Amino acid sequence: MHTTRRTAAAIVTAVGLAGLGAVGLWMVPEDDFAPITEEHAVALLDTAIHRAQSQGVDDEYCRQIAASQLFCRSKAAEAYREGRLPPRTAPEIVASRPLNPSYGGQQWILRLAGDDGAGNPYTTDFVVLRGEGNRPQTMAPVFWLGQLFVSNATTASPTEELASQRR
Repeated sequence: MHTTRRTAAAIVTAVGLAGLGAVGLWMVPEDDFAPITEEHAVALLDTAIHRAQSQGVDDEYCRQIAASQLFCRSKAAEAYREGRLPPRTAPEIVASRPLNPSYGGQQWILRLAGDDGAGNPYTTDFVVLRGEGNRPQTMAPVFWLGQLFVSNATTASPTEELASQRR
């Protein structure tokens, strides 16, 4: 008798929790699944530039900007070892497009060209995706090092795109 009641109670609880889960998914704002746009990418780049120039690349910078804090700290250490300082001026955005649009636009790429704070030229693909807390974050937080990414899901490689834009 007690076993039957426990089983029935467990079933009712499981069904109730499943219903709450469904209600929870229904209540998630649409923006949580919205594609990354150029506006998201440019806003994150502006934040990265301002923070890097005013406070350098510290743990807070990496938490706020980077998709991977460990990668961010590693790249920051590499930049400072090589004398590559944060840029004094904003880089030029020479190309902008969704990355892998067949995946629903969950990533955006800005091709940047500029000079770091020591005058060294760089070209970087500033890839923005949804990271922790569903916030836009980048795979290239120390963008003045010059990091290029290639995607098989695009019609032209970023290098081909950049070359055609400069012709």
